[in-house]
Amino acid sequence: MATPKEADDYFYSFTVFSLSLFAIEIILASIVKENYFLGFYFWLDIISTISLITDIGWLMEDLIGSKGNEAKNAY
Repeated sequence: MATPKEADDYFYSFTVFSLSLFAIEIILASIVKENYFLGFYFWLDIISTISLITDIGWLMEDLIGSKGNEAKNAY
């Protein structure tokens, strides 16, 4: 609400960057930390990282098959 629609691509890019960093962190923590892989914090990190996918508009538009309000305006 605080930024114009044109800024969405920057937010999506930042989210993809963050998702990549979190994925790298999970991989490295699985290698380095004892009892991390398949432990409670591993699954917590996996779920929170996967939840970032819903914030990436480019992916959600492809998955859902519409562009939100534009589908409503088609009628």
